[in-house]
Amino acid sequence: MDIAFESQLAQLKNVQERITALMAYVDANQRKNPDDAVFYGEILLQEIEFSSNVEERASAYCLCGRSCWFRSNLEEAQKHFEKSLEIAMEANLPYYMVQSLTGLGNVFADREEFDEALKYYFEALKNAEANSVTEYMVAVNNNMGEVYKFFKAYDKALEHYQMAEHYIDDETILKNPNIQIIVKENIGEIYHATGKIPDARVILLECIEKFEVLENYVSLASTYKNLAELEYKESNLETALDYFKTSNAYYKKIHDWVNHIPMLISYAKILVAIGRDDEAESHLLSALDYANALKQPYLLSKITSALASFYELHSRYEVALKLYKDFHDNEKKSDRIKTNQRLDNIKARFESEESSRRTEHYRTASNV
Repeated sequence: MDIAFESQLAQLKNVQERITALMAYVDANQRKNPDDAVFYGEILLQEIEFSSNVEERASAYCLCGRSCWFRSNLEEAQKHFEKSLEIAMEANLPYYMVQSLTGLGNVFADREEFDEALKYYFEALKNAEANSVTEYMVAVNNNMGEVYKFFKAYDKALEHYQMAEHYIDDETILKNPNIQIIVKENIGEIYHATGKIPDARVILLECIEKFEVLENYVSLASTYKNLAELEYKESNLETALDYFKTSNAYYKKIHDWVNHIPMLISYAKILVAIGRDDEAESHLLSALDYANALKQPYLLSKITSALASFYELHSRYEVALKLYKDFHDNEKKSDRIKTNQRLDNIKARFESEESSRRTEHYRTASNV
């Protein structure tokens, strides 16, 4: 709870003034203080429930969906994005339709349910193009780059990130000052993955400076993690360790457990490499606690596998065996084997639908 903001709210007796203040607060805090953004987002939804301003209602549900997504509360995020989409479709509000569809794509991408994520991303892109929603042409192309990056199709990922950069203009930056830096940071990740280490390092460090100015703790957590992994691969262990410590501190601050868990697994590897096994075990057990709290089988699968390997390395075979059993149980629950078999099919579908969409876009443009 934010005491200063509580005091400000208490002085606002007019419902519309309270709604405006709550929306501004949630928007300003979702990347640096997701807990408070979620808390005041719920108050916002109570205030706005009976508002006749449908655009404001759609916006409020989108804001709350993003705050829950940043906070790793994927179920609540999905619920809010679906409500926003419902309002936007009924009132024919293209901007919020695109925003809600993009948010739903992000939720399913975080669950690694890429077939569902792609469905929403393609629908978002189709609506963004049809209605010239430039801001979300940037966001959706960026997110498509994320999907290609997952498939290690780095050329296609880079193509989408550069396409996102192409759509960035002054108005887009005014609406979302983080977006240009986020896209640039993703390009830095591609350079890292493709061996362009000096270029990647320069980009990631520049992004950190800019995210610090904007107090974007969500992006700082992930960018420090990416820098740590880069330095670890380059055998700069002390530098990597410092970056992991900083990333860990940011993840603790924002409670983004979905992304904190993989970071802790990477952090533990470097601690083992320098002989600090007790710390490594502590971080892995924290990650297990987070995964158990989230009840997401694919996250439980990742951490039980990492812990099993850790205990096997330390000859604690009975514990390792139990964890490997848990790992296989979670693999079955998350349908990971079936998912792995579907990856090539999803990638093919992605490329086919993208090709069709581009053909239709150019055909329409040529007829204007």
